[in-house]
Amino acid sequence: HLSIKVFKASETFMLEHLFDTPSDTIKSLEIAMDHTSGLYASGSLFQGHAPNLRRLELCGVVPSWTSPIFDQLNTLYLDDIPKAHRLTLSVLSEILVRCGQTLEDLVL
Repeated sequence: HLSIKVFKASETFMLEHLFDTPSDTIKSLEIAMDHTSGLYASGSLFQGHAPNLRRLELCGVVPSWTSPIFDQLNTLYLDDIPKAHRLTLSVLSEILVRCGQTLEDLVL
């Protein structure tokens, strides 16, 4: 389990690494961002390659909603997503279809 909590937008080195590096080993990831210092939005976590990721908790971090990292999740927790980047109902439906066989817990 990797947990990165309450970091500031100016301290994004570790988060940039997560977005830029595929991972075959990570199973659980929790990221919480301090919104007072700005928003971090990027593309696909792990370049979309994290086949063993089962638990994803994002607070204040906006990934690519079409990323394959959502496909095998058991738990998805999304909080404090800025209004301009929130999931639409159609995108949420697509995520649910893609991980429908494995998703057990969804918290929005």
